Amino acid sequence: MKKLKLLIYGGIIILVGCKIKNNEDGLSNKIKTQDTISMNIVETGKYNRHNSQEYDQKKEDFDEFISKFTSDSVFRYSRIKFPLKGYNSHAESNRQDYVWNKEIWDFYSESDMNYQNNENILNVTKSKGSIKIWRLYKKNSGYDIEYRFKLKGNKWFLKYYSYKNY
Repeated sequence: MKKLKLLIYGGIIILVGCKIKNNEDGLSNKIKTQDTISMNIVETGKYNRHNSQEYDQKKEDFDEFISKFTSDSVFRYSRIKFPLKGYNSHAESNRQDYVWNKEIWDFYSESDMNYQNNENILNVTKSKGSIKIWRLYKKNSGYDIEYRFKLKGNKWFLKYYSYKNY
């Protein structure tokens, strides 16, 4: 009977010990997961409850964006909200505060999208804070086109279009 009691008590002690060990392991895993998620939040500024891998979307590469913007009209129009502010040297009034609608912008920008086919057109990109200015121009000609893009949610959107052709 003493042996049976010892076996029962021993079994209970072993079970309790295993339960405590499992709880410690579970707690340890929870702490590790929480630490990983916390580090992820600090590094990326975002929280993904499904996994602790980097969640934050990367900023869209501007050169890749321009390539797609000029070659894919569906993509292009997804990144423009009309009416669009800008400048139009051909406007009879409000040249400085010109507002482009889609149809007029289509007409003027058509040649811009094929700038690579004209060896006289130069293109330059400059940054001004959170704005990227993409300029198409011909030296000493009066032809000077300016696109201003701004990041919104890590994606580039056209915010301003200037057409100068004197």
